[in-house]
Amino acid sequence: MMKVCLGPMHIASGLFMLRQGLRANGVDADVCVVQPHQFGYPYDKQLQTTEDIASCLMDYDVFHGMFGVNFVHNSIKRWQAKGKKFFATFNGCDIRSPVFMREKNLATTVCNHCQALKVCGHDDKLNNARFLLENADEIFCDLGVWEVMEPLAEKAGRMLIPYPQPLDLSMYPMREGFVNHKGTPEDPFQIVHAPSDRSKKGTSFIVNAVEELRADGVNVQLNIVEGSHGQVRQAILQADLAIDQMLVGWYGTFAVECMALGVPTLCYLRAMQSHVKQPIGMNITTGTVADNIILSLNNLRGHIELQQRDHVEKYHDVTKLCKEWLPLYTGVRPEPTLIA
Repeated sequence: MMKVCLGPMHIASGLFMLRQGLRANGVDADVCVVQPHQFGYPYDKQLQTTEDIASCLMDYDVFHGMFGVNFVHNSIKRWQAKGKKFFATFNGCDIRSPVFMREKNLATTVCNHCQALKVCGHDDKLNNARFLLENADEIFCDLGVWEVMEPLAEKAGRMLIPYPQPLDLSMYPMREGFVNHKGTPEDPFQIVHAPSDRSKKGTSFIVNAVEELRADGVNVQLNIVEGSHGQVRQAILQADLAIDQMLVGWYGTFAVECMALGVPTLCYLRAMQSHVKQPIGMNITTGTVADNIILSLNNLRGHIELQQRDHVEKYHDVTKLCKEWLPLYTGVRPEPTLIA
């Protein structure tokens, strides 16, 4: 049986979900990380050093790395010389930088608000991307940074594999029997927001919009959850509306989980390639947060949640995604079908 190592950094629940999808398709997959995630996502092995990673990976046939994996460069060719495959996945800030964003004429961007801006190493990210484009067997790319990676891949003569946030739908059945809050002083509407980093997610825009609505007499409560994944899920299940982020320009795992569970979800989406599908009723900008909240609350029974659930089933089902990607692990590239 093929053995796949997924690591070395958690990006939301992505590693765990990939493990579930690969195992459902008959692949022996483990999550091996350098450190646990702040939200408590499951893993199989914790690796303390880069030497641990290099040694551990000799036990696997494929290493599917997340977040640019820029600290395993020295080991890649050694693995490949032994017939092992190496996949890299670009997820966001491993390639996103103010320089790239200016080149794309993106005025409103996470880079303008990120607290880590002063230590954002554009040259390091570019060199890492070039190295991986030259040496990795396959390159996966999150749709939120597709427009940054695509020209680099074209210049290197490489094709990117779209990486939609994967979700095990068997773990996320659509909630049943939920009764929306009444929007009264005694029973205000509930909005959930779960930022992993407030500066990157644009949390202040959401807070200001809710305060504006409350000042205008709208009975709404914002629940900002920064605890364990279990706490986040419980908050989602009690919410009338979810808001993912206001700056990144694409939706992440939190939004996928909310849509899967049947909670209408808002998020800032940039206009990107026409082949990328956007969830119905989701888009919101920093200047329209309050208006979009009101519009969404007035249409809570408008079946947006059913359409967004359908979107997740079509584009984010990890079992389907891993079935499509299986030939990559054996060296046969399929044509991507779930995104186009």
